[in-house]
Amino acid sequence: MSDAPRRGFTLMEVLVALLVLGILLTTVYGAVSRTIRSKEHAESAAKVASVGREAVLHVADEMEASLLPARVPAAVFQGVGAGGSGQFLDQVRFAISSRPPFGPIGSGTGGRVLVTYYLAEQEGAAQTYLLVRSERPLPKPGDDPEAAPEEIRTLVVDNVAGLRLRYLDGDSGQWNDNWDSTAPGDLENRLPIAVEIALYLYDDAGNLHDFSTIVDLPLAARPTPTPGK
Repeated sequence: MSDAPRRGFTLMEVLVALLVLGILLTTVYGAVSRTIRSKEHAESAAKVASVGREAVLHVADEMEASLLPARVPAAVFQGVGAGGSGQFLDQVRFAISSRPPFGPIGSGTGGRVLVTYYLAEQEGAAQTYLLVRSERPLPKPGDDPEAAPEEIRTLVVDNVAGLRLRYLDGDSGQWNDNWDSTAPGDLENRLPIAVEIALYLYDDAGNLHDFSTIVDLPLAARPTPTPGK
């Protein structure tokens, strides 16, 4: 039996082993991190897609029931285009017959109501907005004109980058950025025959997603088919 001393690892061998281990751990960590980021991105995009579709469909569903101003006293349809600086900050106001409460805090007012969708600045986030739904009862004959009607506000969705609305004129066949049924002229007491709704949302990573639809307004005259339908 040999009594020769057993040879251990040299410092160089230990350093090489540590270097190889570090490279392997870095590679594994990078792969795991990319997988986690991809998973988080997919979950965020899926969440935004669900919320965005639901918000657009809620707006479209209510707008589809717009009352014709020519037939309902105090009913109006007003759409204001507020594009600027690359953003669309539109708002729209229309009258409907009240239905079950909208959202978790709606309470319903009975009868006919004036609904407004508009964007409000989101605190702590530059150029980011909240989509808000406001509801007020339409005045009835005999109501005190000085009394302010009760207003119910509901948050529809947050992290909004913009809201764009366009209105199809059934007479001219043209899309308009604005609509006012109270103004004297061609649009007085009329509804658009269709409205294009485009909602732009940010996900958690700041990526932009857009959701759009075109809704027909059945109570409006429709001499021509809706483009894009």
